[in-house]
Amino acid sequence: MPSHWQLHGFGAPQYTNVVYPFPVDPPHVPDENPTGDYRLTLSLPRDWPPGRTLLRFEGVDSCARVHVNGVHVGTTTGSRLPVELDVTDVLRPGDNLLAARVHQWSAASYLEDQDMWWLSGILRTVTLVSRPPGSLRDLFVHAGFDHLTGAGRLRVDATAEDGCEVRVRGPSTTSTTTAVRTSTSTAGCTPPTPRWTRSGGGRSRRCPTHSPTRTAAAFRSCSASTDTRWATGRGLAEYQRLFEEHHRCAGGFVWERIDHGLRSRTPDGVEFYAYGGDFGEPLHDGAFIADGLLFPDRTPSPGLHELAAVSAPVRLVVGQSGVEVRNRYQFRDLSHVTLPWVLEDDGVEVISGTLAVPEIAPGAMGIVALPVLPTSVTAGQRWLTIRAVLAVDQPWAPAGTQLGIGQRRVTARLLPPVTAAHLPGAVPRATADSGFTVGAAAFDTGGRLERVGGSTSSALRSSTCGGPRPTTTASVR
Repeated sequence: MPSHWQLHGFGAPQYTNVVYPFPVDPPHVPDENPTGDYRLTLSLPRDWPPGRTLLRFEGVDSCARVHVNGVHVGTTTGSRLPVELDVTDVLRPGDNLLAARVHQWSAASYLEDQDMWWLSGILRTVTLVSRPPGSLRDLFVHAGFDHLTGAGRLRVDATAEDGCEVRVRGPSTTSTTTAVRTSTSTAGCTPPTPRWTRSGGGRSRRCPTHSPTRTAAAFRSCSASTDTRWATGRGLAEYQRLFEEHHRCAGGFVWERIDHGLRSRTPDGVEFYAYGGDFGEPLHDGAFIADGLLFPDRTPSPGLHELAAVSAPVRLVVGQSGVEVRNRYQFRDLSHVTLPWVLEDDGVEVISGTLAVPEIAPGAMGIVALPVLPTSVTAGQRWLTIRAVLAVDQPWAPAGTQLGIGQRRVTARLLPPVTAAHLPGAVPRATADSGFTVGAAAFDTGGRLERVGGSTSSALRSSTCGGPRPTTTASVR
């Protein structure tokens, strides 16, 4: 433990999204219900503290009946929510027998079916918790912040085992957090039957209250009106534009963070990540389980790089003479940011440096002049890349962490010199105006044809328009 018994040879995983893996007859489930019995002998230390003792299950799928020393102490049916069972009166000094009977299907399975692998067992840790008299039982943290003055107040409400409340007031705090959605909103999904409304509503209330100090709990009141960015679709930049233009949009969460492929092997031993149908299950929803920003081995997908660029706190747009620097922070300027730049020919550095960042307020934009760049001719692609990075260490990331990036193509790619056997005298030569010539053809710095011999490119276009095409052509890219 913790584990899933299907991954240890007992049954097989099954992935479904919009269908149930058993006949729909709520609240009934199949009579053939795979069941696992767990037994553990635990020795209670002699110095175990007095007071209440709780047996805590962090997650059991789908339901479990729990006994301690032969006495039934409780039942759990919320597979992704913790449950605490009071075992104070049934524990004894020395050895104790803990037994849990886990069923794969229960009435709760009707409330837990959406876009997931069906995997059974005690899937999270089990702990024995001592709650001595006077110890803290519950905490609720309130963080207030004045964005105009920068002052804040941290208030902690704590409830002790004897029922009294304790309040702690602390200094102002500064932090940068990321949000992780830990549940799916039930808005608009609750069935009209009162019996199921009570069951579904109870889970919705337990989700934020069992760990109310998590950052994600702050979104519970507005989740129904928050837009969602889908990793399985397209147009992250369009979503971000809407968030920025419409202030009633609070942002969104990407569905989903990680591909849920299961590490498997072919009969000849080749490793791969399995999805719906790969375990021979007749009813499944295919590869929809593999739609995350991270691959199953937690390496980034192209979608994660796109999301990082779209959500970057500093947006850089590199123009002909300057770079537009937009501060997308809501509460801080860019005094902690620097702008290193590099000019590269086909990925090989030509020259690099650092640009100074002017004072740019939250939500504002500034223009920074581009550095002076060399005008030499290149036979490859020349790109100017400017990055916004942390100038100094921050509590959440070290100096050098990238906050944004912008690029611009400086010159077009040119073909390498043609050999004399094909085009005598066709060796590129630089000109005084930073262009170049190839034989009788003259080109500007961007590789565009200006003239051939005494004829300009416009004259050449007008003389050949509608006429016969030449039998020999040369192209410049």
